Amino acid sequence: MLRAVVFMVCLISFMAVAEDVETWIISGQSNACGRAAVPGAEGHEKVQTYDPASRKWVLAAEPLKLGGTVGPWLKAAAHIGKAGIPLRLTGYASGGQLISHWDEKQSGATGLFAAIQRDGINGDVFLWYQGESDGKEGMDSETYKNKLKDLVERVRTAAKNPQMVVVVIQLGAWKSTSGDFMPIREAQRQFVIADKNAILVPALGRVMGDYVHLSKEGYFEMGDEIARALFKTRYKREKESAGWPGPVLDNAVLGADGKSIVAHFAEVKQLGGIRAEDFGVLENASGAHPRTSRQAAGKACLWHWPGSGGNPGG
Repeated sequence: MLRAVVFMVCLISFMAVAEDVETWIISGQSNACGRAAVPGAEGHEKVQTYDPASRKWVLAAEPLKLGGTVGPWLKAAAHIGKAGIPLRLTGYASGGQLISHWDEKQSGATGLFAAIQRDGINGDVFLWYQGESDGKEGMDSETYKNKLKDLVERVRTAAKNPQMVVVVIQLGAWKSTSGDFMPIREAQRQFVIADKNAILVPALGRVMGDYVHLSKEGYFEMGDEIARALFKTRYKREKESAGWPGPVLDNAVLGADGKSIVAHFAEVKQLGGIRAEDFGVLENASGAHPRTSRQAAGKACLWHWPGSGGNPGG
């Protein structure tokens, strides 16, 4: 009887500890793998990663076991660890892959879902950083959005967590003459709008390392932003999430009249009470650009510029 009581106490204690540990599942292509040079971000004693070689959880250090070098994930996770929240990182990433690589029965799905079955059951957060290859190949927004929706549904089902938080890293700059990232960015934005448990963290504006990958500084900026976003939305820590969302401008297009620009902001669900007057538009960072009117809504701001073309000054 005494042995049984001791066993039950130990089991209950273990379950309590296990429930308190957050699990992040990471996936995507090369920016998810990380492409900056080591050394990377400083880890934290509360942040672990799965080591397939030893089949054990080990102290997380870069490079993570994602087929790359330095990326944004450990920087983000260390912030969470410093706040006293134990965290485990797992997942699968592969450079240069279309989103179809993660279609059912494809090799990307095999790698990702094997990781989920191994150590991602009841996972709390799915972090997705992918789409560069699809933009290069000219995929349309609707197709990408549907594929992303299908993937997220399968991830939540496999992890047995239908309410899993999804962090979509919206694509950054593409310094090339071929391909177009705008349809992919819009697909990612639309996916987040439609999913109540998804948030969007833009890579636009981060420091670049080459034509498509972020630099170490850029990845660290991204990690800081991911942490602030999760502190705000999942962990409800107002102090640590201060300043998120910015808001961050993630898309702007010239209107059909040639005189207006529609500007979308990254975390539209946080902008329901905005006014056009809350935003300023600068011309060449030297002063306000003239405009005839401004309108605002929860999902976009619309500015009208006088003159043909409506160019807001570079």
